[in-house]
Amino acid sequence: MTEITSRVTAVGPQAFSGEAPLIILFDNSATAALKEVAVIQQFDGDSEKNVQLQVGDQLTLKGQVYPIVWMGSLVNANLESIGHATLVFQAAPIESDQALQNGIYLGAGPLPTLQVDDKITYTHLD
Repeated sequence: MTEITSRVTAVGPQAFSGEAPLIILFDNSATAALKEVAVIQQFDGDSEKNVQLQVGDQLTLKGQVYPIVWMGSLVNANLESIGHATLVFQAAPIESDQALQNGIYLGAGPLPTLQVDDKITYTHLD
């Protein structure tokens, strides 16, 4: 089991204002416009370079463990390069061409409201 943790360093004023059950994550390299709608995360050191998630792995947000039920083909590369993924709190898509390729689908569940200093733990179960 491999765990990688990031810390929330900023929450955009519009990050939780929409009706869609999702959270957009970026690292500090996000543009000013993206920072308005995103949660900004900072990984410890270069640990984001070690994130290699797959279906069946887990994310922990505010103490709640969410299983990854589906993920897009761009997730690992985007997390490594710009700390980006979109957390989607709904069931896995039936057709993968209808899914977000930067999306980590966590199943239907409560949408946590992240705050500065909250931790996000990415757990690869090997």
